[in-house]
Amino acid sequence: YDVDADASPYISDYKGTNWTSAISARILRDTTDDRARPTKGTIARLWAEYGGGGLGGTDNFIKAVADWQGFWSINPENTFHLRARVGGVFQNSSSRVPVFERFWLGGMDTVRGYSYSDLSPRDDKYGGDQIGGDRMGVLNVEYIWTFQKDMGLALVPFFDAGFNIDHKTMADDFNDKIVYSAGLELRWRSPMGDLRLAYGYPLSKDYDGEREQGRLEFSMGQFF
Repeated sequence: YDVDADASPYISDYKGTNWTSAISARILRDTTDDRARPTKGTIARLWAEYGGGGLGGTDNFIKAVADWQGFWSINPENTFHLRARVGGVFQNSSSRVPVFERFWLGGMDTVRGYSYSDLSPRDDKYGGDQIGGDRMGVLNVEYIWTFQKDMGLALVPFFDAGFNIDHKTMADDFNDKIVYSAGLELRWRSPMGDLRLAYGYPLSKDYDGEREQGRLEFSMGQFF
């Protein structure tokens, strides 16, 4: 792809055509009672990917993510959902990890109320280019009220928290980079699939030091 002449090396190092040769592995343990609409049980995932570093290709990196979820219910219509994720991406050669293999948080599946650009580390040596993070963590707390079970309609108040940092430049002010949001989501199991409409309100300043307004977001697919 094309990049500006003064772009960060995290971006400019991968100017042109790139291709990835990688291997990955996943471990999953699922004890939930329903794959589509869990009301109790846990889901634990461990995922890792190794790219380049002797496998060929232009992209060299090691990425690992751990994801845990728990579901607890008073009854089938009222479910408490907790999800926690942590991840890291590491060099496996002298080359920088490609910017497109780093972490990008914000939006419906991570910290609702923030965009990708709101929570991306910057390379201040090169005009503040957004380069993504190499360490991340996300916590989602939800109360799922299924008020129309036959139609699969649910209202979901939520609280999200997370961080997305470049450990080389942001480790010293890590606590200042944890952000929080809260909001409400509507979920509908439609004939076209699961639909989600959420309004998230940021409770913290973003990585530019600005307090953003709330965001209305839409997506298709399950959250877990």
